[in-house]
Amino acid sequence: YELETEKFYCTFLGRITDIKKPIRFLEIAEHFKDSRSNVHFLLVGSGELLDLCKKEIEKRDLPVTALGWVSEVEEILAMTDLMLLTSENEGMPLSLIQAGMAGIPSISTDVGSVSEVIINGSTGYVLDFDSLIFAKQIDNLIQDKKLYKELGVNANKHTLDNFGVQRLADDHKKAYLELLNQR
Repeated sequence: YELETEKFYCTFLGRITDIKKPIRFLEIAEHFKDSRSNVHFLLVGSGELLDLCKKEIEKRDLPVTALGWVSEVEEILAMTDLMLLTSENEGMPLSLIQAGMAGIPSISTDVGSVSEVIINGSTGYVLDFDSLIFAKQIDNLIQDKKLYKELGVNANKHTLDNFGVQRLADDHKKAYLELLNQR
């Protein structure tokens, strides 16, 4: 992907569609356009707004690389320092679970089941819809490396404990045993 190792990469991973608000992601990136050359944004996914986003990135000269659809999510996670979710509505945010399992903190809008995945202030941040608030929190994490690392460690533990394979296996075993005991 020809990315620079000294950059801090904030990633949007999902469908590039109106409900996911990729334009809000671009607004967040715009706050870093002139102020911080080491922050870069990755727009990963496809959808009906991808072409519009690419045009906006070019027109506004944003620090964003639109990678389009990438089937190897682990490659994206290996490049990601911080996962961003800017949705207007959300079910269970798989991209945040995947980020947490990789030890990557996340910042998201407070929608759907996000607060089950992100423990605000412990594994990442759940924020309002304001792009400036997102930008300030990103900057805070870049400045406070100890906090950034702590959030990543906590995100890893929380997602593995609550969404990992062992939890799934234990839940299935428990359900099966309950069914057996009902007979």
